[in-house]
Amino acid sequence: MAAIPPSGKTLPTPLASTYLKVMVDLLGPNGVDAVLRRAGLEGWIGNPPAVPKAPGVDFADVASLLDALDETLGVRGSRGLERRMGATGFAEVFQPVGAVAAMREPAFQEFPLERRLRSGMHVLARTLDQMTGAGASIQELPGTVVFRLDTCPSCWGRSSDGPVCASVVGLLSAAAAWMAPEAEVTIEETSCRAQGGPACEFNLRWEAPA
Repeated sequence: MAAIPPSGKTLPTPLASTYLKVMVDLLGPNGVDAVLRRAGLEGWIGNPPAVPKAPGVDFADVASLLDALDETLGVRGSRGLERRMGATGFAEVFQPVGAVAAMREPAFQEFPLERRLRSGMHVLARTLDQMTGAGASIQELPGTVVFRLDTCPSCWGRSSDGPVCASVVGLLSAAAAWMAPEAEVTIEETSCRAQGGPACEFNLRWEAPA
């Protein structure tokens, strides 16, 4: 597997650690060790990036990990696991953050569904950008929110015929369920840097319960 050059941007170590915990739960320690070797991350074996003193994990290491997961499990298997990684990451790292945690308070939940999702995704983009410097932003369109990452930890330095940012889809899905638990939200990655796109973009559309 070709080495991916450093990005200079980092994922918080608690988020990277959460990804690894989910992998261990489903693949077992030996399975995860095999993925880490394939990713060129032997230094993480028995010493995952969970040490609080670590400043962060470079996007290149995250992308290498997910690329190796693709090679190990195949696209279908890895995408399902990556969505779970992203959803768990939201629950454990983003959900406790003050502005995000407040989205389940009665005052926020009284807002109309569309307002909750639009304003909530704006808060999430700002929070993610503060944590990673990924250039996260949203664009509001009729019936849609476009969540954009100028630099994406899931696909930094990768090349693919299809979108590869399933962990981000999982994170956004969990966030939407937190903001509007009664809604049915669909998320589609419409642009991916791994496919040559200028950014990674995710369209969020929703339906209120009947």
